[in-house]
Amino acid sequence: MPAALQVLDHVATNTNRGLFPQKGAGFQTLQAAAALIGTPDLRCLEEMATYYEVDAARRASGDLPVRETFFQLPSGRVAVGRTRDAGVGPGGRAGNSLAHHVVIERAVFQAVGADPFAVLEAADPAPPGPAGDPAPLPPREIRPEPPAPGTGNPALAPAFWSALLAPLLHGEPITLLLVGPETRTRLILRRLLWALDPEVRAGITFATHFSRCCASTRGAFRIATVRSRSEGPSADPQLRVLEVEGAAPAAAGEGPYAAWLGQALGGGNLEAIGAFQQVLAALRRSGALPEGTAPTDPDTLAALCERAGPLAVTGLPRAAGPIAALLPRLPAPHPVAAALLLHHPPAELVGAAAGETVTDAMAAERLRSLQGASPPEAWRTWTQKWSADPHLARLRRPGWMWWKR
Repeated sequence: MPAALQVLDHVATNTNRGLFPQKGAGFQTLQAAAALIGTPDLRCLEEMATYYEVDAARRASGDLPVRETFFQLPSGRVAVGRTRDAGVGPGGRAGNSLAHHVVIERAVFQAVGADPFAVLEAADPAPPGPAGDPAPLPPREIRPEPPAPGTGNPALAPAFWSALLAPLLHGEPITLLLVGPETRTRLILRRLLWALDPEVRAGITFATHFSRCCASTRGAFRIATVRSRSEGPSADPQLRVLEVEGAAPAAAGEGPYAAWLGQALGGGNLEAIGAFQQVLAALRRSGALPEGTAPTDPDTLAALCERAGPLAVTGLPRAAGPIAALLPRLPAPHPVAAALLLHHPPAELVGAAAGETVTDAMAAERLRSLQGASPPEAWRTWTQKWSADPHLARLRRPGWMWWKR
């Protein structure tokens, strides 16, 4: 049975009388957990709950969207919510909506897999809606299922996945706006979150049905989706538009993890992604891997080094040479290089210990590459420790040691 977690509910709609009667009629909190009342978190939830807009033509067609959101609260907790059309408001006009959010402690959210979609599915149905009486709500327990990739084929090329991943992984201060059919963009979003390292997943906030009225909330979300460009907000330098039915954009500055994951997602290789996540979790949990689970493919190993950092060195002691060879590919190689220097002699880092025939030129090139990726102090300490090693001796110059440059 899935683990239980405690959530705090918040429900808002356009009503004649809400939880705070002094506010009169209007869009407001109808019900909220007692622990939220009077907090900055409640004010944030009330603001986010108002953003739901459907144009007249779409309303007339009966195709009413569901807006789903995941965002951070001032307290550090997280909120996951759904907003639906609620028919006619108290004034007799169509266009009312009902927003339901659940609030979770961030550490608890991460402990159960940090999957907002699993939380949304476990949290529905919402507490009593507009027909219910305004009232404080007690905390309740839900049991979200483990993170899942969703069903179907997003049909995106690897290059598109990599272009989507790179800014999320490298912390670019922008919001990605995915434009395309709602069923498809929701699957892309769910597949993306499932595939990501859980430590990254917990920080990827999002909003679906990101219509024109949502523009002022852009900074709260890393990703947003909308059915068409005409429904979405106007141009914004901090909003990067990706048309899912257009040509794949260029991925700027992608690291090995984004490149590897983009290839796996584009090829539908969900099994490889699941195996990667298990290896990463094992390294973080115990610092070691079960026999036979260490990756040997250079691209997978580079992706693992980017995410696991020094743990990849200590957890994969037989892969010191291959890891040293791929250091130039890492966006932040210093921690990995420092761990290699701390735990391995020169012979293992140039590949000789694995039985490979290493020429003088090969050894020199690999060691220079290692030097370029290493923190200067760690490199100086290591070369002094192994100054008598024949691999380092080949790099000496007349009259002085090359580490003293």
